[in-house]
Amino acid sequence: MIVYFNGNFKALEKACISPLDHSFLYGDGIFETIRAYKGKIFKLDEHIERLKNAASQLELKIPDISLEILQELLNLNRLKDAMIRITISRGEGQRGIDPALCKKPNIVVIAEEFRGFSKKCVSATILDIRRQHPKTLPPIKSNNYLPNILAKIEAKKKGVDEGIFFTIDGYVACGITSNIFIFSRGKLITPPLSTGILPGITRKVIIEIASSIGIPVLEKRFRKPALFEADYVFLTSTGYEIMPISRIDDYEYKISQELIDKLLSLFREKVCVSSFNQKF
Repeated sequence: MIVYFNGNFKALEKACISPLDHSFLYGDGIFETIRAYKGKIFKLDEHIERLKNAASQLELKIPDISLEILQELLNLNRLKDAMIRITISRGEGQRGIDPALCKKPNIVVIAEEFRGFSKKCVSATILDIRRQHPKTLPPIKSNNYLPNILAKIEAKKKGVDEGIFFTIDGYVACGITSNIFIFSRGKLITPPLSTGILPGITRKVIIEIASSIGIPVLEKRFRKPALFEADYVFLTSTGYEIMPISRIDDYEYKISQELIDKLLSLFREKVCVSSFNQKF
């Protein structure tokens, strides 16, 4: 595997991070995961904007990441359908949490083949662990991913694929690494960004698509009863695209393949248009 490491393309084994890197020591860093379809990168501008926003909140200066760099990484690894992960750390510094101890950030970009998911739907559980309050940790993709890891451990112990985070005050928030939608009484409902959820790129696209075909979309808070009263529930993310939920704990849902197929078809159309218009 060839990776992009601090301005150069290197073999994976030659891209070495110091034990004093503050991402390793304290989780001080950010990341972004991006899809490539048939060699073209989807929604790069939006992903980079989200990365820059996260960096701004952490007062972390990051280097420019161009389309050409990511395209070259795909070419070097002979990849077409891929997941690209950009990771930026605070950098190497003396032990201590003061960001000023680190003079230069480290950047690593990896690209791996993406083959999709074997499952067409997932089972889920309502998580005991709660989504962190946005005033505790801003809704960014930070390298400190412990809440999500603990959520995954909990879901696996319960024998399900996914978990549903609730906020501290009892509102539905999101999946472990995804956004959540419910379809109820002819409307799509998803938690608002004020809930403290990540502003998902795929979430935004699905809102646009649904609105364009006459499905009302509401961004509003809702609690557990609305989750179980919904006709359908699905998750969205860069990897999932759209993933229906078949069961949450002991409650089973019907899966509206017609709705899912319609949204997914229109989503893929956007992917094709974006790829066709992409310039290098």
